[in-house]
Amino acid sequence: MSSPQPTLPTANALKPQEFIDKFITPTISDYKKRSEGAKRKWQWYHLSQYFFVLLTPIVGAILPIFGWGSGLELHAATGISGFVAAYLTYVLTSGKYQLNYVQYDATYAALKVQYVLFSAGAKPYDTPDSCKVFATNFEKIVSDEVQHWAQEMLGSASPAGEQGRADA
Repeated sequence: MSSPQPTLPTANALKPQEFIDKFITPTISDYKKRSEGAKRKWQWYHLSQYFFVLLTPIVGAILPIFGWGSGLELHAATGISGFVAAYLTYVLTSGKYQLNYVQYDATYAALKVQYVLFSAGAKPYDTPDSCKVFATNFEKIVSDEVQHWAQEMLGSASPAGEQGRADA
């Protein structure tokens, strides 16, 4: 005796508005938050870097002209200011905050455009299967962004000199 095969329920498919509420809107909001967060970090580190880059010559060269500070304190302050500026440069470069901001913002804009086109019923969403086309296009944008991120992480993890070699 064979047991009957279970059947998958077909009536549980999400309705278009449920799909938008449960997946589309949170995804768009998430990319907007990521973009804004990366932008704030980049701006803060960049402004701090400029401050310490400008502070270093002021402390090291201009203050002694006016007789403010002397000797070891002045050298220590100049060194600390220069170190902090160099460290912030490292953080900005290795953190890739500007790159993340640009990528997240571009993905957010692309997702938002697809949503607006779908909501308006404009091309390519002026067909009877517009929900399927929208879901496919939306998923492709997110997948492409994730794939790009993964490739970048793998590329940055490879040993120096291995990237971009045609004979490797």
